[in-house]
Amino acid sequence: MELEQSATIIEIMSIPFTHEMKLEEVPNSREGVRILKIVGPLTINNFFPLQDLSRKDASKVLILDMEETPVLDAAALGSIIGTMTAQE
Repeated sequence: MELEQSATIIEIMSIPFTHEMKLEEVPNSREGVRILKIVGPLTINNFFPLQDLSRKDASKVLILDMEETPVLDAAALGSIIGTMTAQE
């Protein structure tokens, strides 16, 4: 009985979403400024392309547009913070 209840709770708590994430470069007229738009959830399953791209970025300012990012997990947040501190 207890096992069935646990399975039901986990099923109810599960949030159905895709792990697909797209990175889009937003056109910008300011020199030295790069804007990346993140579309979709940003999680441990998919943050590596963003991490690689941001580490190689040579622009003075990197802006992450996360308006269309419904989910951000701790691993992805850590990656963003790491990027920010590396560019200081």
